[in-house]
Amino acid sequence: MLLEKGGWKYDDKQNRWTKTNKKETTVLHFSIATSEAPELKAVTQELQATWAELGIPVDIQVFATGDLKETILRPRKFETLFFGQVLGRDGDPYPFWHSSQRLDPGLNIASYTNSKVDKILESARATTNQKERVKAYQAFKKEISNDTPAIFIYSPEFLYVVPEKIHGADLGYISVASERFLNIEKWYIKTDNIWKIFVK
Repeated sequence: MLLEKGGWKYDDKQNRWTKTNKKETTVLHFSIATSEAPELKAVTQELQATWAELGIPVDIQVFATGDLKETILRPRKFETLFFGQVLGRDGDPYPFWHSSQRLDPGLNIASYTNSKVDKILESARATTNQKERVKAYQAFKKEISNDTPAIFIYSPEFLYVVPEKIHGADLGYISVASERFLNIEKWYIKTDNIWKIFVK
């Protein structure tokens, strides 16, 4: 196990991991900063419970969205962070993983730096060929999986319930919530019966 290779020892009586350097003993624990958004808090609590079972206590730090941005994200001041990314319809990961974006106001919150990834993301942005772009993003995925600057936990799916009386609401693929209204001009509720002789 990686922890044991790193010099950590598990105490099954106290359910914790410790490491002794000279006369000082360190107990393994860390904190997770997250937003007050209900779904983020809920998943963070699940992570806390899972880590606790492994003998690693986790402190959860919940911030209002504005406070999280100013005190945690902008100065990159956190041990671990549970947060989300909205890539948009294009799905361009450049703002989140290119090294030029690692400092505020860039969105590379992990401060990730990899020159090979930089070149891949730049080439993906430069081409209009969809096949070449997909190939570049596959190479990006492989590189970032090897480095593990972040752990990608899940991609949420949202269900929008539309009343039966509303017709024409073909939502299709939605990348951000506001896109559910993109074809609202085609929605309708009432229809009139027209004799066939009046229909061309």
